[in-house]
Amino acid sequence: MHLHKIFYALKSSLINIDYVDSYDYQKKELTMIDNIKCSVSYRKSRELNKILKKK
Repeated sequence: MHLHKIFYALKSSLINIDYVDSYDYQKKELTMIDNIKCSVSYRKSRELNKILKKK
């Protein structure tokens, strides 16, 4: 069984951290490996940035 890291980017958006390609902290925009873009809430942006730096 695989354990994935799930992150709430917005109330309606669940993100699997393993599929994140890049994150633009200034624009608060996340890009997935298949070029899907997703906005990240202001409150969640710091938390996501910390998680991605550990990755």
